[in-house]
Amino acid sequence: MTTAVSLQLAAPAIRRAVADLHTQSFSIGVRAALEGYLTARRTPGGFLLAVLRNDLVQAVLCRNGRTESDSPDDLVSLDELVRWLWFHAPDEAWGSFDKVEAWLESRT
Repeated sequence: MTTAVSLQLAAPAIRRAVADLHTQSFSIGVRAALEGYLTARRTPGGFLLAVLRNDLVQAVLCRNGRTESDSPDDLVSLDELVRWLWFHAPDEAWGSFDKVEAWLESRT
């Protein structure tokens, strides 16, 4: 399923979040990964996955290149990303390991 089709099928709150996502200064890779995560429930890479799971240590380690990361584009401002999640992402999609796993497992 393409992202455009996924977005059409997504709930209105997710469509609004994705629309706002494209106004942010995140890298193209981070925006694409977040959009794929929210609309198609695709598993993002290490840094973003750690942020979504609220795993600060892993996010910082990935961000600093001490573990495998998707790309240098992942080096976004952690506070900017968390603020965006707080104000725009669905509560059930992020904040703990269990929430992220449930979100990913509910793919259709």
